[in-house]
Amino acid sequence: MILKKIEVNNFGPFYGTHVWDDLQPEDGKPLILIRAYNDVAKSTILKIFNFCLYGLTPQRRQMVINRKAAITDNGESSVLFSYTHKGDDWEIKRTLKFSKVAKFLDPPEISLHRQTISHNGKIICDPNGTPGILYENDFKDKINEIIPQEISQFFFFDGERIQDYVTEEPKPSITASIEKILGIKQLLNARQDITKVESGLSSELLSSQEKDEETKKDAQVLIERNTLLEVDKAKLNYDKSDLTGKEDTLKNLKSFLETQEGLEDDWKKINLINGALIGLKSQIASNIQHLKKHNSHNLLSEIISLHFKPSATLTSSFSPSQITMAKKSLETGKCDHCEEPLSDTKKAELKTIAEVKFDPFEEDMQEIISKINNDPELSASKVSHQKLVSIAAELDGKITQGQTALGLLQASLKDSASTLMEEVKTKQSEYDRLLPLFEQAQIDVANLETKYESDKANYDSDVNALSTSTTNEEVILAQARLNICKKTFRAFDEIINSIIDSERESIAKQMSKTFTEQLTNNPELYTGLDLDKEYKLLVKQLAFDPLPAWKMEPSSGMSAMIAFAFIHSLNTHSHTEAPIVIDTPTGRLDGIHKKKIITFWKNFGKQIFILYQPDEMTSEHQNMTQPFVTKHFEAIRKPGAMDESLLKEWEGDE
Repeated sequence: MILKKIEVNNFGPFYGTHVWDDLQPEDGKPLILIRAYNDVAKSTILKIFNFCLYGLTPQRRQMVINRKAAITDNGESSVLFSYTHKGDDWEIKRTLKFSKVAKFLDPPEISLHRQTISHNGKIICDPNGTPGILYENDFKDKINEIIPQEISQFFFFDGERIQDYVTEEPKPSITASIEKILGIKQLLNARQDITKVESGLSSELLSSQEKDEETKKDAQVLIERNTLLEVDKAKLNYDKSDLTGKEDTLKNLKSFLETQEGLEDDWKKINLINGALIGLKSQIASNIQHLKKHNSHNLLSEIISLHFKPSATLTSSFSPSQITMAKKSLETGKCDHCEEPLSDTKKAELKTIAEVKFDPFEEDMQEIISKINNDPELSASKVSHQKLVSIAAELDGKITQGQTALGLLQASLKDSASTLMEEVKTKQSEYDRLLPLFEQAQIDVANLETKYESDKANYDSDVNALSTSTTNEEVILAQARLNICKKTFRAFDEIINSIIDSERESIAKQMSKTFTEQLTNNPELYTGLDLDKEYKLLVKQLAFDPLPAWKMEPSSGMSAMIAFAFIHSLNTHSHTEAPIVIDTPTGRLDGIHKKKIITFWKNFGKQIFILYQPDEMTSEHQNMTQPFVTKHFEAIRKPGAMDESLLKEWEGDE
């Protein structure tokens, strides 16, 4: 998606129609700079992108309608994007029809919210038109082909807030968003399709078993169990959805409370302690997983040893190769190794060895047991087991201390909130009420999921066992088809996991290289960056193990540099081509960091909109960026109409 033109009408401070065209980047000039003071139009530009592509809530729609237009007459607010995508010409337009208001600040009543998509001059999607063309979901699908809303945070962002990705614990949903950027979502959708096929084959198998007289009675019981499993699965999905809703409510309350004067320090400490607790619990969980693998290896070894005991006739002193060599030497009368003639004494010794009975199958079993015992991962799990035992008490102690400190801070926070405005007190009380309910819901969902997975595994085992008890050809074939589907699913799952790991490692490698070579002021101290499996940022200092970024409390400048390196690497690996929009791009950066990031802007993508305040860029910075700029606008108050804004080409005057 490369924007050619943006047209706005009665949107925010832009009264009437405003057209900004010729936005296609020239060769080697990806930057489009927009210079503006606060409260002129700068943040409105960022809002224009989100409104046109994704729309706004009903209340926020009323807020973007130009007040002067609303008090003058009935009218429309709209934003139109004209762009190229995969070689074709496209247009997206979103329109709000509003009624005239009696007072300047009255929220206008909206009679129509319409969104259209045109392809090569022809409207192909107009769900709210007369007559309608396609549906709301079709519009969303078209937008998702360009840039899904879940990943827009990595394309349209505020430079002052981007450091929050480093200094705060990332949200769990971040992994799904990143997978969409990398195109992995399509693979995950394919996996879901295979799951649907597997479900259909399972139904066919049950139907075949029910028709077979040998398995009919047991099949009917399995069908009842399957029905109950489907009910449990539906309840689990509902509870997961409800849990997500509770989590979103808490996040919204937390976002509000964290910004309230008088509460920031307590919230900052709470976030740090929560981050530390998550790290400790993660370490325990990791060690437990290693311990489980260790126990599984040992159990497998013991089972094989019990079922394949060494035969009484096997002399473990001689290997198969030694026995073979002894037989060949006796046949030739010469040593098979050095070809020296054999003496009678040597012949007698070799005859004893040659007569030893050896079972090749038993050798294979011993080799398998040896491999299991010497598995590098098993060795690692043994170390982890020892580590778990040695530090378990210490970890539990730290967690207890953290939870105690957390409780004291939450009590302090409650006291602090009680002295503030009524709205703050109400929201803090609501947060305090919902948090324990959410935490209990998390436990309940986890327990329900564990039970469902156990019941499903037992059910699958019983279905398979029933199939093996019959000679009915239809049942045997149905089971074979299901088994093949399951093998395909496992193989596909391994491919997906391999791709996810490979992409994550590649993103981390490029991010670390960009950070250490171009963005950090102190590469001797900050020696690299990394990502964990949930795409949470890790920072390497000197030769120490990497630590979660939000636990290290890096400076504002360093946090911004880390975040920019991550977003750049992410967009470089993206399967999505979309413009980058950065509001307040240098945020709270010092002079050195500011110069570094301004130099780096041109690397973010093919079309980058920079929305900056005049004091963010000096004349030196202007000279640095000028060779890479296609357009340079200035947002100003309209002369003679201080409640209106407009964009004009910047002429270089201060």
